[in-house]
Amino acid sequence: MSVHIPKTAGTTLGTILNRCCKYRLLMDYPGYDGNEYFTADPLIAKNRDFIAGYYKGIHGHFNVCRHQSVFPEAKFVAMLRHPVDRLISQYMHELNDPTDSMWHKYLTSGERTIVDMAEHRVLRRAMAQHLEGRPIEDYDLLMLSENMGMSLMLLQHTIGNLHIGTHFGEPPQIPRENMGNKRQRSVVIDDKTKSAIYDRLTEDIELYKKASELFTKKARKYL
Repeated sequence: MSVHIPKTAGTTLGTILNRCCKYRLLMDYPGYDGNEYFTADPLIAKNRDFIAGYYKGIHGHFNVCRHQSVFPEAKFVAMLRHPVDRLISQYMHELNDPTDSMWHKYLTSGERTIVDMAEHRVLRRAMAQHLEGRPIEDYDLLMLSENMGMSLMLLQHTIGNLHIGTHFGEPPQIPRENMGNKRQRSVVIDDKTKSAIYDRLTEDIELYKKASELFTKKARKYL
């Protein structure tokens, strides 16, 4: 069960898992507007035995509670990123978003700033919102996008050999998906603004610190 937190290299992780699982990875992106984000899909719950037998995992934007009651035996993993960097990445994404999203409109018009995003009740705790409902210590692995190589090594230890070398070469040429290299607008965030963002992301900062400690302990134990 792979929880995809936005702007944490989750798209890259999904691509890796899908290929290594021989494309038997169920992608689940219910959206954030309704209860589906938190609650089990009735069709998935009804067909859990088939899904558990056919698919190797589920990956997507959802709160962990959506699947943990249906698949309590699953391994639960997620990729995290330093909260300030994560928010800046989402800011750049929203700034360049070609759709009529609320944040695109506000940011391009100058009506809102990146600090306003850091104060938003959801964005300021984006990682916590996806992971809450399961104690952080009970996750089988919380990876760090800043250390992708070691994260993937620990992932193989956690869920079994993914044969990453077979699928991506030796040394692995890991695809970096959704990088935003073609963005037309890019903004340099100064240190003062980064400090202001940091001060507003207290819950995710604390979560990231704890996850980093757990990550380091696992790396020392298994690698």
